[in-house]
This record gives sequence, C-alpha cells and structure tokens, in this order.
Amino acid sequence: MSISNIKLSEETPFLIIARVKVKDGKQKEYIELGKEIDDIVNETEPGMLFHDLNCDSKDSCSFTWTEILKDSSSFVFHLNSPFVKETIKKQVNLIDEWSIEIYGNVSKEVIEKVEELEVPFNYFKTTGVNYVRDFY
Repeated sequence: MSISNIKLSEETPFLIIARVKVKDGKQKEYIELGKEIDDIVNETEPGMLFHDLNCDSKDSCSFTWTEILKDSSSFVFHLNSPFVKETIKKQVNLIDEWSIEIYGNVSKEVIEKVEELEVPFNYFKTTGVNYVRDFY
C-alpha cells in the first residue's frame, strides 16, 4: 500500500466519533438498536467506509460510534436517510446524552446538517499535517 499525495479536503475521508451515554439498564436495548442501524447503513451507504459501535470497558453505559466516511457528501447522505432520522428519534428514550466530534476537513453542508441535530458537537479541522493512504 503506497502513500498517496492527496491532502485532506471535503472530498477525502474523515472521522466522526459520536459519544453516547446510555441510561443504566438500557444497554442491551441500545446494542440491539445499534445492530439494526449498522445493518441498514452497511446495506445502503457505500460511502460509510467504517462503522463501529464500542462500549467502554470501564463504564457499561458509555458507548462510542466510530465512523469513517469517504467524503462530505457521504455524511450528508447518511444524515438525510429516513432510517437514520428515525433511529435517532428511537434512541432518545434510551440515552441520557450524546455528542459528536468531527475530525478532518468537511463541507459547510456537513456542519449545517450536524447543527440541525441540536446535539453538542466539536469540529476538529485538520492543520494540514496529514495524508491519505490510497486504500479506498
């Protein structure tokens, strides 16, 4: 695998981390909902390169979704999915709080879509010290 000369832009992959605090006693139900989400995203979103739900080994109520997306338009597609919108609503009764972190360069439209979620988020824009391996 060789290193590409491509620098990160809104047309290159970026990372999303969604941190979720699940209500105590709702972990199993949240994981089941997560499996449902994961299956649909896998079937319908080719721009979602990596999609993983993790549970903190020291806090069974703390979960993290890690997502690597091909480009900004892939995340906009993800957030526009009727299924994703529906499952975001479903999780409200299962969680106490959640937040989103965005790493890399993304389009203005991505930021606008995340703002529409009305969830705390932080955007870590690249400093320009980066590269993208030619793996996708």
